[in-house]
Amino acid sequence: MNVTKGLLILIVMSFLVIGCGDDSTTAPSVPPVPAELLGEAVWTTGGGIAAVGYDGFDVSFGIYTTSNYQTSVPDLYFFQDVLMQRGDIGDSLIIDSENCVDFLVITDLIANGIDDRLGLLTPFSPDGNMSRGARSESYFWAGGLDGQNNPDFAGYEITQVVAYVDELFLTTPGTNPNGNGIWTDYRLGVRFAVMGRPSPE
Repeated sequence: MNVTKGLLILIVMSFLVIGCGDDSTTAPSVPPVPAELLGEAVWTTGGGIAAVGYDGFDVSFGIYTTSNYQTSVPDLYFFQDVLMQRGDIGDSLIIDSENCVDFLVITDLIANGIDDRLGLLTPFSPDGNMSRGARSESYFWAGGLDGQNNPDFAGYEITQVVAYVDELFLTTPGTNPNGNGIWTDYRLGVRFAVMGRPSPE
């Protein structure tokens, strides 16, 4: 009789031990929502310059926070002084928290609901003659996803900004308006795609 009671006690204890893990209140981890294309825009610059010997552009893309966009350069950069040449057409540059020191600060700025100014600097390589442009976010991003994110990507977590070299040419003497051969026609088109997901609640 005592042996039987002992076996019953062991069996009950075994069930209790086996069932301990079933009462856990820890929720299973939920994978993050996949990033999607929130918006993209092409920044194009072109014209002609009375100079020769260029092999590309040292491109910088940034955002203004305090400085005057009409007279100064951006305060923070997605990327800076990236050489883009004819052979780079079709290539892309991925900007994220792994390779951009200010990425989290910048992406907060392009998702803060304020119409900040973006800046693209395109000095010629190698001598540094600069073409500079500034555009408002509302104009450049044109509403983003479904045209609803004016002026920027407020409500979204930005995971990447990808720059694609869509167009680049430098032609000497090109149109040669002065008739002396000292002239270069140029054009650069860089497409910027913003990837992200809805911000966590």
